[in-house]
Amino acid sequence: MTTRLALIATLLLLAACVSTPDRRPRDLIEAEQQLGQGTRAFRNDDYRSAAALFRRALDYYRSVDDAEGQARALINLAETALAVDDRHAAHQHLAALTRLSPRLPQTGLAPRIGLLEARLALREGRADEAARLLDGLLARLPEDRRRPEDPLYQALLLRRAEAALAGPTPADAEPRLQPLLPLADRGRLAPEMQARLLRLQAELLLLEDRPDAACAQLEQALAVARQSRRRPAIAAALEALAAQSRHQGRLREAAELLERALPVRSRLLDQAALRRDLESLLALYRELGDGEAERRIQATLARLPAQGPARP
Repeated sequence: MTTRLALIATLLLLAACVSTPDRRPRDLIEAEQQLGQGTRAFRNDDYRSAAALFRRALDYYRSVDDAEGQARALINLAETALAVDDRHAAHQHLAALTRLSPRLPQTGLAPRIGLLEARLALREGRADEAARLLDGLLARLPEDRRRPEDPLYQALLLRRAEAALAGPTPADAEPRLQPLLPLADRGRLAPEMQARLLRLQAELLLLEDRPDAACAQLEQALAVARQSRRRPAIAAALEALAAQSRHQGRLREAAELLERALPVRSRLLDQAALRRDLESLLALYRELGDGEAERRIQATLARLPAQGPARP
């Protein structure tokens, strides 16, 4: 009897381990897979592949009139457009999301869409508008998500601090960052979030006329970014350090930092940022009287495509 019971238990266990077949349409499964593959490509800074995968998923969701699926694909496409500073495409994707919004269920996508709108406003220099958008998003965020451990809450606070620093009342950034400091001290922020927090803290220190402390924060931001292998964060930290070195008159050091940023930016598709780095380098080498380096940077600039964002 004991042997028979053990056999039955084993059979039941094996039956439980057999997964239930996925009965969803094959195209839907493929669309979900494309979204997942696109997200992985995005995290690897392969924005061209990410955009192609997100567009294929969007085409499928449109073909079956699935509003929520379309919204998810459009959000990812807008994030990819912002990553390469293609503001025209970002506006198009956000406009499509606005047209779609009356058909969307309450799925929690609204805060992500609002955050994208605020990021685009910041990118275009509309800091006051970004601040208003972010204040509204923070006020409407459900109570259970207003926790420093929540990634969306972290993103909203960091962008709100960024809007404050870009606006007329930069001191307003500090209270936005305070809830995140205990998490950062305990190493519980995602590396990209921590690197951004450190860069924002450095900006606040510069406002207090503490350049050495700001440089220390930026060096820490660079270390965190390098450890995470996130190229946008690495480039941003190198560029911020270069700007500070130049401000303090250390022109050769600033040039070396920007030279390190160039291969990082070249791997990304943010052509506008790459052009800005090259133009800053050109100005530095002119000040330094380094004709050979100046000619090299001029030749690199001449090889860039016509000014404008690279479309992924």
